[in-house]
Parts: sequence; C-alpha cells; structure tokens
Amino acid sequence: MEEKIYQLVDSVRRSASSAGKTASGAAYAVGKKAESVLDAAKLNVKILDKKSQVRDAMRELGEMLYATHIGQPSNSD
Repeated sequence: MEEKIYQLVDSVRRSASSAGKTASGAAYAVGKKAESVLDAAKLNVKILDKKSQVRDAMRELGEMLYATHIGQPSNSD
C-alpha cells in the first residue's frame, strides 16, 4: 500500500512539473508576441508622425507656391 502511495505522489509530482514547464513556455511565447505587437505599434506611431510632418511641409509649400502665383511671394528661404 505504501508503495502505491509513493508511486501516486511521484506521478503527481511529475505531472505538476510538466504542467509548470508547459505553462512557463506558454507565458514566454505570449510575452514574445506582446513584445512584437508593442514594437509594431511603436513603428506605426513613428510612421504616423512622419506622415504628419510630410503633410505639414506640403501644406506650407503649397501656401508659398500659391502666394508666389498671386504675386505675394514670401521672404522665407
């Protein structure tokens, strides 16, 4: 009887250890995916910022061209 109890306890211990390793691996994978998603989000923010800068520069250029066209050129470089 005692032998069966030891076998059962050993089996439970091995199962718990295996479950812990599996959970650890899953947590690592989720962490890596979250890191990847965060990196992509950061890049998207940078892209939006650059697009905004280009849009502002194009608007400013358009205003200068229009002013020159109607005979009111600006003094900007």
